[in-house]
Amino acid sequence: MLERKRASSCRLYVPREFALAQNRMFAAMFCLGLCGSLCSETVTLAQMWSPTESLGTSHGFHTATVLGDGKVLVAGGIKTWSPSGRTRVSELYDPTSETWSGAGLMQTGRQDHTATLLADGRVLVSGGLDPSSQFVASCELYDPVAGTGAGAWSNTGSMGTGRARHTATLLPDGKVLVCGGFPLTESCELYDASTEAWSPTDSMGIARTGHSAAMLGNGRVIVVGGSVAGGVATNSCELYDYDPLTMTGTWSFTGMLNVARGGPEMRNLTATILGSGKLLATGGLPGVVGDPIKSCELYDSVTESWSLTGDMAEGRRTHSATLLRNGRVLAAGGTGTPIWKASCELYDPGTGTWSNTDSLAIARSGHTATLLGNWKVLAVGGTIAASTLTPLCELYEASSIPAVSEWGLVVMTLLLVTGATVVFVRNGRLAG
Repeated sequence: MLERKRASSCRLYVPREFALAQNRMFAAMFCLGLCGSLCSETVTLAQMWSPTESLGTSHGFHTATVLGDGKVLVAGGIKTWSPSGRTRVSELYDPTSETWSGAGLMQTGRQDHTATLLADGRVLVSGGLDPSSQFVASCELYDPVAGTGAGAWSNTGSMGTGRARHTATLLPDGKVLVCGGFPLTESCELYDASTEAWSPTDSMGIARTGHSAAMLGNGRVIVVGGSVAGGVATNSCELYDYDPLTMTGTWSFTGMLNVARGGPEMRNLTATILGSGKLLATGGLPGVVGDPIKSCELYDSVTESWSLTGDMAEGRRTHSATLLRNGRVLAAGGTGTPIWKASCELYDPGTGTWSNTDSLAIARSGHTATLLGNWKVLAVGGTIAASTLTPLCELYEASSIPAVSEWGLVVMTLLLVTGATVVFVRNGRLAG
C-alpha cells in the first residue's frame, strides 16, 4: 500500500485593513510586492505523488500512449525478469475513474519496442525483443474502436530490419520515422498508415542505439546521443529533413552535445521539447562504465547548437522526463546512486535550475510517466529491485501556476474576508 503524502502549500496572510472588498487592488499589490521579496523562484500551491489503481500485471520497459479519448494504453514490456516474461498484455487507464481495464493481447510479446499514436487514432507498435530473444521486425496496430477483445490488435506491415531500442517519431504528414536501434544499425524506415507498409529512407550518418529523438518546431526530427560501436556513448546529433511532397528525407549532422550520453538500454537519456521550442536533454551514461550523468543541456534549433544548463541534483538514467502544464519538466526515478531512485526534480526553463519535489512512494526505473488530460502525471510500473518488476502506479499533481520566470511576477493566494482568490499577473496585467 502506498502512503499518501501531505501536499505542501504556500499561503500569505494579509493585514485586515487590506481585506476589505474596496481595497482588493491594494491587497493584491501588497501581496505581490511582499511575495517578490520573500520568494526567490516559484510559489507552488501543491505538488505531490499519490497512489492510483495498480496494473493488472507488472510491466517494465513498456510503452504508454495517450489515446484520443484521454485514456492511456500500456503495451507489452516485461512482467518477470526473463525472456519468457516479455508480455503480450496491454491495459487501459481511465483518468476519470482512475482504474485499469484490459486492452487485449498483442500478437507478439515484446519489450524495448516503440508505440506511436497515428493521425487516425490507432497506435503503431514496432519492433522490440520477443520471448525468444529475437529482434523482431514485426509490427502491430491497436484500434481503440475495436474495443478490448481479440480485434483490438492486428498485425500490420513488417519493417525491413528487426530492431529494438530504436526511436519512432510521427511526421507532419502522418508517416512514422523509425531510426537506428539494436542490433546496432544506422538504417531508418518510414511507415505509411494508409498502405500499412514500410519503405526505406536515408540512413543516419552513425549507427546508434539507446538514443532519443524529438520533433522540432521547424518540422525536422533530431536524434540525440546514444551508444555506438563498442557501447561507447556519443555526443553526435543528427537532423532529418523530410519533404512530404516527394516523401523523401535526408540526414545531416548538427551541433554536438557538450557531454556524450548513451547507455545499453531504452530511454537511457531523455529529450523533452520545452514551451520555448528548445530541447532539454537529461541523464544517460558517459560510456560503457561510469556513473549516470547529472548535467543537462539545451538545444536551440535556430543556431543548431547545445548549451549547458543547470545540473540535476542526482545523475539518472532509465528515468522519465515529463513536460508539465506549468512549463516545468518533471524528472522522476531512474537508476544511479542509489541504484533505484524515488527522488524527483523539477526543471524551471526560465531560471535554468532544478529543484527537489515530492518523491515517488516506490523507487523505480524503466517506468513511464505520462501527462494526462487533467494535467496529472501517471507513473506506471518499472523495475523496483534486481529482477523485480512492479504493477504499482502513482499520480503526480503539481501546481498549474506557471514558473515566475515564465510569467514575470509571482502568483499568490490572497486570503480575503470574502474567501481565497488566486491572482495571476502576466506582463504587468492583473487577471482573475
